Amino acid sequence: VRFTFDLIDEDRSGYLSREEVYDLILLMSKTEAEAQLKCQKLLNVIDANRDGDVSYVEFARCHRRIPSLMQPAFIIRRSLRMKCMGTKFWKRCCKIRTKLKK
Repeated sequence: VRFTFDLIDEDRSGYLSREEVYDLILLMSKTEAEAQLKCQKLLNVIDANRDGDVSYVEFARCHRRIPSLMQPAFIIRRSLRMKCMGTKFWKRCCKIRTKLKK
């Protein structure tokens, strides 16, 4: 979930702006009008405090409630991993990262 959040948070502010969410949805939409509608619906669900930005806590909470919401991002990540260095490399990296956290 953190990977997806960081991927969307292009300016590294720690929050997802409406523009950042819109840019992601636009990639998966057929038209700009469709993207605008989907973006507003998504923000209505994710932005719990209605301040216009989505914090990591709001994002993670929404992911727990609606796990399929992030499915497109996970598909992209899997594809990138397969094409860049291969899945064995990324599994090894994950194991090393896990050991470092302990």
